[in-house]
Amino acid sequence: MANKTHKEKENSMKRQAALFLLPIVVLILIGAVVGVRWWRSQTPTASPSPIPLVSETSDLSDEEAELIKKANLSEKETVTLKKVNGADAVGAVKVSENRNSLTVAATLPMLKTGEMYQVWLKAKDGSMLKIGVLSYGKGGYMLDYRSAAPLPSDAVIVVSRETNNDSNAETILLEGMLKK
Repeated sequence: MANKTHKEKENSMKRQAALFLLPIVVLILIGAVVGVRWWRSQTPTASPSPIPLVSETSDLSDEEAELIKKANLSEKETVTLKKVNGADAVGAVKVSENRNSLTVAATLPMLKTGEMYQVWLKAKDGSMLKIGVLSYGKGGYMLDYRSAAPLPSDAVIVVSRETNNDSNAETILLEGMLKK
């Protein structure tokens, strides 16, 4: 009988421990749920901008669509560059949401020794600022450009073939306006 009493006491203590731990576990679960809800309310969600930052490409040629895909650009936020003087070229530009950077991708003929493709930012007044040299890679010719200030919405991106690395554009092949 002493054994039963000892076992009964042991079972009683286990029940008391379980009853003591149950409210603690419930409080932890409630705290976790409240914490997750609070965290989600504090974390901003990405929402689409009501005004597109650059013009959308709606009528893409097969070459333009292929270039945008190979360069891993978003069709929706990409401006296609137009050929100048019948150039054998295709180009696209994607501007970041904050307008502080852009990516230029182009399919262009292979260069001869001593030549390079340069990218220019042409202002409304016609002045041109060289922003970089296109480099050849897996997706074609590419340039990633970062600016300290936002790019003007009425600027024109120009791609030219150059033999001199100076401040004068030589043979303009592509151009396109950045839009709001």
